[in-house]
Amino acid sequence: MTEQPFPSTLWAWKKVRMASPPEARQNRASKRRRWHFLPPRDPRKPLPITVKLRGGPECWWEVHARGSMARYPGHLSIHDVFSEINRGAGA
Repeated sequence: MTEQPFPSTLWAWKKVRMASPPEARQNRASKRRRWHFLPPRDPRKPLPITVKLRGGPECWWEVHARGSMARYPGHLSIHDVFSEINRGAGA
């Protein structure tokens, strides 16, 4: 009877490029912050805004307004976010 050869226990690092998941490769150009490209608006007029809590260690939140979306860390005040949406109006 012959001995069964086992694989070698020697190993070495091998550089491998990992592919990103398909959901990370989508073009999100329509979801970028575009408020600075829009004309300034009158801050006294109502503006519909949707705010979603995204969570995490910094308490991120997501703001949808004026046809665009942006994510902000929780340490920013709501006035800072609205000033950016209004493009500096009322700051």
